[in-house]
Amino acid sequence: MVSRELSKGKSSLLYHLQGESVGKVKQWLLRMQEEADLAIEAGATTPGEVITAMRTAGMGHIDEGWVERHCYKVFGPPSKPNPQTKD
Repeated sequence: MVSRELSKGKSSLLYHLQGESVGKVKQWLLRMQEEADLAIEAGATTPGEVITAMRTAGMGHIDEGWVERHCYKVFGPPSKPNPQTKD
């Protein structure tokens, strides 16, 4: 549920989530991080492998952008492929 409050003396409205909604989002984020870390510990070496492992583990909704950023923090940025030499 979203509630609105007038800020002190200002005409703008402040929006914030309350209790239960924040708790569910936080639980989902923590579970997503835990599943990603478990996939990495199990041997996943790319964001795609991590996402596949998370889906296999039963994680319903996965923020793939977050998973990619998390993997880049753990593995470092993806390296550029070496140029191929012509024969």
